Amino acid sequence: MEKKRKDAIRTGFSAIDDITGGFKPSELVVIAGRPGMRKNAFAISIAKNIAVDEKIPTAFFTLEMSNTNFVNRLISSVCKINGSTILNGQLNHEEWDKLYKNINSLLDCPLYVDDSPKLTLGDVENRIQKFVDEHGVKMVIIDYVGLIDVSNVRDRRKELAVALDALKKTAVEMNIVIIAVVNLYYGEEMPEIREPFLNDHDEFKTIGLYADWSLFIYRPELYRNRETESNTCRIVISNDGETPLGTVNLKYHWGTRRFDNTEIDPNNNGNE
Repeated sequence: MEKKRKDAIRTGFSAIDDITGGFKPSELVVIAGRPGMRKNAFAISIAKNIAVDEKIPTAFFTLEMSNTNFVNRLISSVCKINGSTILNGQLNHEEWDKLYKNINSLLDCPLYVDDSPKLTLGDVENRIQKFVDEHGVKMVIIDYVGLIDVSNVRDRRKELAVALDALKKTAVEMNIVIIAVVNLYYGEEMPEIREPFLNDHDEFKTIGLYADWSLFIYRPELYRNRETESNTCRIVISNDGETPLGTVNLKYHWGTRRFDNTEIDPNNNGNE
């Protein structure tokens, strides 16, 4: 178990922070998983914990989602109200009460969202620099790396390497933490037979070259224990892209797309 490191930013997920000691300025952290593993929700939950709860200036690049959708998800997470209920405006008395009690925490939180599409690596670096200069941003979250335009590179693995190399250099130069979300393609894991490993995915060989930490996320229900773990996401933590340092179970609430630290209740299907 890692002790908290000086100047480290803790994610708000105690089991993850116990292993990593928090993320230090100049570090690149990669959240990786196949489609449908709730990477986006996990990234938003980290942003909520850091910017809303701890008031640490954070920038979020939402390259595949509009600012409106992002804010809706954030409100849903903070207020613990189903996202579709917020969209249609049909809140009951209890939900309106939750909204009134929690909305102020969002109004003054130092969270800065950029939903510009089709950004190049140069665009991302310039916008990060602006966030740091104007708002004192300490952490940047990019969702996700595959949507950054890497000029003159057509090989998927090389694109990932070029992007992560640039983001790592930016983290060092600006003395900030950068969290990059990476979409994994199908590896050699066998659904319904066994749960996945890091080395099932070739991308981790590249991730290990540039990232200080990798957080591999997957849903156990897609493999084993379908009935008892439908509200669980599993995070495998590594600092070299190959060797697991520990595995963390987080509870996932389907209606609010929110992660938290609470104990898993096998009789709860992730509803609030």
